[in-house]
Amino acid sequence: MAKERHQPWVAFWLAGGFGGLALDQIHVRFRVLEYSAPFLGGQAFWVFPLFATAAVLILACVPRVASLRPVSMSTLMCDALVFVAAYLSTGFCRENSLELAAALALAFIGRVAVESAARRASLVRVAVALALCGTVFEDLLSRTGVFAYLSPDLGAVTLWLPCLYAHGAAVALDLSDALRIGFIPVRCDRSGCGRS
Repeated sequence: MAKERHQPWVAFWLAGGFGGLALDQIHVRFRVLEYSAPFLGGQAFWVFPLFATAAVLILACVPRVASLRPVSMSTLMCDALVFVAAYLSTGFCRENSLELAAALALAFIGRVAVESAARRASLVRVAVALALCGTVFEDLLSRTGVFAYLSPDLGAVTLWLPCLYAHGAAVALDLSDALRIGFIPVRCDRSGCGRS
């Protein structure tokens, strides 16, 4: 019983680590940031456990500020694709920090506007928490000298970083809800797919 209860957390830890490595490669390859002691692929040895642990901490904290709602796998996939697109934009548009921050902020505001009222409140709370905590943590970590943004314009980080964290809020909500209540079952037949 205890083993089954820990299995999703181990899976989230691994997914957070590997997902974080992949997303961080965008920033390494596009020269958004660099590590003082690169180990593999331009990244430090501690990047995997840092992203893995952050993913678990975020998922453990989200229920404290968010309301529970059913989520489908397709919702999670769409929210994840939007987050990856936001991450990619920070690589491609890294030289235009102010414009990028504005575009990411406007995209997030648009995303919030189309959500249901119940989801909207949770999304904003989680986004603010992630933007504040994530940005402050990265700023402090960068100041230790273990990594550096190559064009910092908000302390030791970039102006668009809080907006990027805000885009991660929808994925965090989806995964938190799926962990607590599971995904909405989807039934597919010859006429198409729909909720069961």
